[in-house]
Amino acid sequence: MNIILKFSLIFLILISLVSCSKTEADPETIYKDYLASIQAMNSMSENDYQSFISSRAKAVVNDKIDAVNEDQLERFLTLFKAEAVLPEHSRVSLNSVNQDSPVLEILIENYPEKGSSQKQNVRFVQEHGWKIDKIEVTTSGEDFEFKSTTY
Repeated sequence: MNIILKFSLIFLILISLVSCSKTEADPETIYKDYLASIQAMNSMSENDYQSFISSRAKAVVNDKIDAVNEDQLERFLTLFKAEAVLPEHSRVSLNSVNQDSPVLEILIENYPEKGSSQKQNVRFVQEHGWKIDKIEVTTSGEDFEFKSTTY
């Protein structure tokens, strides 16, 4: 009887340890999943990507979508998908100086064309797991610089 009680106690402890050890996805994995969800979209009415963004970012998206018609949304989808890429030779680093809002920094040389570069700063906030709050992209070359903010 003692052996059964000991095994039962060990079993309950192991179950509680396994359930407590659930790890939260890291910002880089979340960002890659977010990009994949955008690439899978066929129309702007598909909003699976919104599960990856913060409440503030969702409000920005809703304001933008409410302000345009269906034709404009389809053109926006083309642009949205074109910007939602992580080129193969990207250097990705996580700046976690501020643990409350880490920034995933992505630097790509010779992108989108030879001699240019692109830097993406993806800011995260904690909302029941990490959520993307703001994406800032700076593309520059010898005689130009273009900045855009997604959210």
